[in-house]
Amino acid sequence: MDLVVHERVFDADRTGPSEGRPRLERWHLEPRVSNRVRRTRLGDEHVEFPRFDERFTTSLHHDCWLVVGSDDLSGEHRLIRSDRAHGVQAMRDFGPRSAVGEFVFHPEAPDAPEGHGVVMGLVSDLGSKSTELRILDARTLEDQASIALPQRVPAGFHGNWIPDTASAL
Repeated sequence: MDLVVHERVFDADRTGPSEGRPRLERWHLEPRVSNRVRRTRLGDEHVEFPRFDERFTTSLHHDCWLVVGSDDLSGEHRLIRSDRAHGVQAMRDFGPRSAVGEFVFHPEAPDAPEGHGVVMGLVSDLGSKSTELRILDARTLEDQASIALPQRVPAGFHGNWIPDTASAL
């Protein structure tokens, strides 16, 4: 299981998680062998909002998209596509005056190979106080479309992509 782990949470700031540096780790769970978790840090970058091709939930998956920030807390302004076996495969820097939100994946077709499709997420320009919905090629992180929103969306907005064909909940 790959997940973001914070060094500390809620030690001094109860509104967190804002303490410590969030890092990507892989946890190996083998309940039939041991009641312990074997942890492996996958990088030293400040990362948040890991997302993957959800058609592969509960299965071995390779591609993961993560928002990358800096340890000086100047904000998250990059998006990466990381491959489970080969590490970072693509990186998109939106600039130091941007705030990048969580990106979600949508396949190009129901039977498309893993990671073939687009990722969508909100990117705010802190200078102009504007937000765009950015749609990027999931493999290369190149622009496919951009939609200017009528007002800035506050940081921390999360969401999921639900296709029109999905049944109502």
